[in-house]
Amino acid sequence: PLSGWLEAFEAHPRIGQKKHVQERESKEQAAAAATMNEDIATQMHALNEQYYDKFGFVFLICASGVPAPTILAALKDRINNKPAVEFQNAAVEQMKITELRLHKLVVEHTSGEGSAAATPSATAAGGAVRSPITTHVLD
Repeated sequence: PLSGWLEAFEAHPRIGQKKHVQERESKEQAAAAATMNEDIATQMHALNEQYYDKFGFVFLICASGVPAPTILAALKDRINNKPAVEFQNAAVEQMKITELRLHKLVVEHTSGEGSAAATPSATAAGGAVRSPITTHVLD
């Protein structure tokens, strides 16, 4: 249900926000942090606020390996979406994040290595988003 997705979304900090970011999230956003500058940070902060006001949930993007300018461009693009479209986008990104984290946990547990290969798609056959799962209960 909708409430499950919203609960999963709210477990994430706003992208680019350093406060309350856990070590795992910090590693996932390392490429963004390495390419962040004051201008991008200012724009991202303002757009994050606008996004939350418009949609009622945080902007989600699977930021692993993604530089800050690319994240900012996605935020600028997605803020113009209709709420139903953006909810679908956020759900897909939530699934990507969850699958990446679960894959890393399995790889680390089974091989002791921290590297992760490609993960399965967040969408089911036909493009429908699967039901929400989150790794935040593991925190």
